[in-house]
Amino acid sequence: MPKTIYKVSVVVFILSVIALTFFAVLSIWDVFGEDVFWKSIATVATIGGASGLVMGAAKFLDGRYGDKTEASESRVESEQGDY
Repeated sequence: MPKTIYKVSVVVFILSVIALTFFAVLSIWDVFGEDVFWKSIATVATIGGASGLVMGAAKFLDGRYGDKTEASESRVESEQGDY
């Protein structure tokens, strides 16, 4: 579950950066006013901060409650190799 949350957060952050880039280019060409540009930056900063917190929490939870079967399987494989 934490890996899924991490992946979703990364996708949301990337899409937000793409949207900011789009609005920035349109703002450079005066399609939008300067107000829209700064609101877009504030929005992406908020989404980016939230995504960063969620990604950090997901990594923390993955390390704390991660799948323990991998460690068990590698232990079994090493024990089988000792015969």
